[in-house]
Amino acid sequence: MKKIISIFAAVVMMISSLNFIVFAADDLKPNAEAVSDRYIELFGSLGVFSKTYNKTDGITRAQYAKMLTNLLSCDDILSSMRGITYSDVAVDAPLSKEINLMNAMGIMTAKEGDKFCPGDLLTMDEAVVCVVRVLGYTIAAEESGGVPAGYNK
Repeated sequence: MKKIISIFAAVVMMISSLNFIVFAADDLKPNAEAVSDRYIELFGSLGVFSKTYNKTDGITRAQYAKMLTNLLSCDDILSSMRGITYSDVAVDAPLSKEINLMNAMGIMTAKEGDKFCPGDLLTMDEAVVCVVRVLGYTIAAEESGGVPAGYNK
């Protein structure tokens, strides 16, 4: 149980460091920016993502696959990943192993047919779905209405 809570806390902090602070009031924005900067620095130092991450660029689906792989400490599994899962991700493409691993684990799936769309910016719904899947609540989310409603409850 402690591990689940720790993973959840880490994923929540990671997601909150993204540029999803849409509803912050104007007077809270400077504080939200400072918190976001601290999370970026923290996750950079932990190796979850590059220390050179620029929050104004957003996060692509491929980058998020890498972040989740780092967060879940899947390096040993990653080294054995092979093959092509998606038509738009070449075997030797950057982050192809991470993308294929997230697919194999059922955490991230195709976006359009057999395409992963690795360069597309991650949406909040996609991020939430991945967190729910990482935490093992997929069945409950599907029973509550599926994507996105069942995952956002």
